Amino acid sequence: MSLSRIQSLLTPNNEAPKLLNRLSTSPKEISQPKMKADSLSFVSPSEVKSSVLPKLNFVGEVSQNVPKNGIPLNSVSFFRSSGTNSTSRLDLPSRPEGSLTGSQFISSTFGLNPAKREELILSEIKKGNVPEFARQMKEINISGTGKDGKIHNVKMNVMPDYLAIGSDQDFVRIPMNPLTAQKIADQTGTVLPTSKIVDEIYNQAEVKLTPQPMPPIGTKMMSSQYYQQHQQLIDNQMKEKGVKIGVMIAGQKKDVVLSNKLEEKPDRVAIYGWHQGVGKPIQPTSTVHENTYADYSHGVRLISNKVIVDGISRNLADVLKDPVLASLVSKEGPLVNTRIKI
Repeated sequence: MSLSRIQSLLTPNNEAPKLLNRLSTSPKEISQPKMKADSLSFVSPSEVKSSVLPKLNFVGEVSQNVPKNGIPLNSVSFFRSSGTNSTSRLDLPSRPEGSLTGSQFISSTFGLNPAKREELILSEIKKGNVPEFARQMKEINISGTGKDGKIHNVKMNVMPDYLAIGSDQDFVRIPMNPLTAQKIADQTGTVLPTSKIVDEIYNQAEVKLTPQPMPPIGTKMMSSQYYQQHQQLIDNQMKEKGVKIGVMIAGQKKDVVLSNKLEEKPDRVAIYGWHQGVGKPIQPTSTVHENTYADYSHGVRLISNKVIVDGISRNLADVLKDPVLASLVSKEGPLVNTRIKI
């Protein structure tokens, strides 16, 4: 069959030659949609030329209606590009049809003891009840001088936000203890961050949010109601700033981190961060709480174990232990352990 015949079958109105020309165009010649990280202005699909690749998938505005089982956790309209700078995905099953929304999940945990809630958190995430946007990891670059006196570069993929349960339209950023976090990291082939990596994520974040501490009222800090209220505070701030989900944001929570301090206190959780600006974390690395503890201010942001060091693929766990390279990703030098002891 002739090429002209194929073209006429593929597309009407003589569009086939244009399509074939576009498909044969070098990637460097394709104009990319422009997004300003500082303003994050909304771009309607109608404003994007049909010849522009990649395609912008409009998701729409989240309903403002209050669900019967709780307040809506998210009310932000957004778009997501299938051609973001994400180069890997969080390795989890597809979200099952009929899964609980974030509002439904958090409401179902009201009154539960922390241990039971952790079981439910682990179950939901392991079966894939995680928003699509949270799976799309973002690349950061870290450069510095190694112990050999040479300049090295590490490229790694990190979650754009903290682990969450629910859908893109209705999710809750879910605090969890380090034991639960490590089990999820083991399943997904990821690593918890160090304080150095947390700093770099904040420095390179597309949007820096302002920390919003809540009153430190005893056990209320560990309650699901506090989790829900803090989620709403973050969502409101994002809406006020016009921030869209899927961009890499930082400053909204403290991180559960790896630290050599856990060698002395293996039954504790190490937390760090909640930056008020570059180099200004509210929380220095702390191991005050036991490893079954989590409160509303904590978040888990996973890092891909596959990194690129000076153009060569390496495991982040190995780099964290490397006497020459560890200083690029750890303030404490080489780590003794690169996972939480379960």
